[in-house]
Parts: sequence; C-alpha cells; structure tokens
Amino acid sequence: MKDPAARYWLVEHGTGMLIAIVLISLGRILSKKLSDSTAKHKRMFVYNIVAFLVIIVIIGSSHRGFFSVSW
Repeated sequence: MKDPAARYWLVEHGTGMLIAIVLISLGRILSKKLSDSTAKHKRMFVYNIVAFLVIIVIIGSSHRGFFSVSW
C-alpha cells in the first residue's frame, strides 16, 4: 500500500490486535488445563503480558503522538 496511514489501520492494527486476542484466549484455555493454582496464574500472567506488549507496540507504531515511535 502506498498510503502508510491506510496500511497501518487496514493491516498492522488489525493483525496486531488479532494476535493479542489470540494470545489472551490461548493463555486462558491453556491455564484451565493445569491443576496447580500457581502454575495457572503464572501461565495467564505470561500470556497476558505478551499480549499487552503487542498492544503497546501496535499503538506506539501508529505515529499519533502520545506513544510515537519511529521505526
């Protein structure tokens, strides 16, 4: 795509948020199968942190000012 703003909203933003949703869902599904409470919470924490980082990176790459990062 020639327009960077359109590419961000149509491709990068949607893909990044979809990846974050999949990570959160996967963490929840996989943690239900564990019997140890500590391991459950640790797995949920790890998946949610990775999803949160994906969200922050995607928002930061939007060049809208607040989290503006230039790649």
